[in-house]
Amino acid sequence: MKHLSKDHACGFLFGLTLGGSCALLFAPRSGKTTRKQIARATADGVEQAKGYGETVRDTTRGFVEKGKEALQRHNDEIASAAAR
Repeated sequence: MKHLSKDHACGFLFGLTLGGSCALLFAPRSGKTTRKQIARATADGVEQAKGYGETVRDTTRGFVEKGKEALQRHNDEIASAAAR
């Protein structure tokens, strides 16, 4: 599974902003059309960010569960050793 870092997220947002700015500067469209395009691109970016957030959340939950299981195994080993 891919891991997202803060640097990757910042790079993505920077690229999104830069690409959007260039598109605005060089796009031969009317203001209304450009605004609609910006709205669509923004919605797409929000959806992608939500997807990244869900991935981070799921990965974090997995790490927490593995940590809980490891702690429980450790506690069981200590209890077993103390009972001997």
